[in-house]
Amino acid sequence: IALHGYLADVVDAAAPAGPSDTIVGRLVAAEVTGEIEREELVAFAQLLFVAGHETTTALLAHTVEQLAGDPQLWARVGADRQLVAPLIE
Repeated sequence: IALHGYLADVVDAAAPAGPSDTIVGRLVAAEVTGEIEREELVAFAQLLFVAGHETTTALLAHTVEQLAGDPQLWARVGADRQLVAPLIE
């Protein structure tokens, strides 16, 4: 309920500015053209928020698990920080 209220506030703050090149801005554009209602917009933003959280949590957990199970990989990444980005991608 709190997340829904927070995202409703985000949408309300973005709406007066009109459509923009952000996810919320594009959803606001869809609302302006009548393709989506406000409640659908907020619910979709909530779905995206939760999905992003789940994806990020799983990615981090699997990365830590991989590093914990492979001491050589841990040492390589520790010695060369440029390997961090490819590791998490």
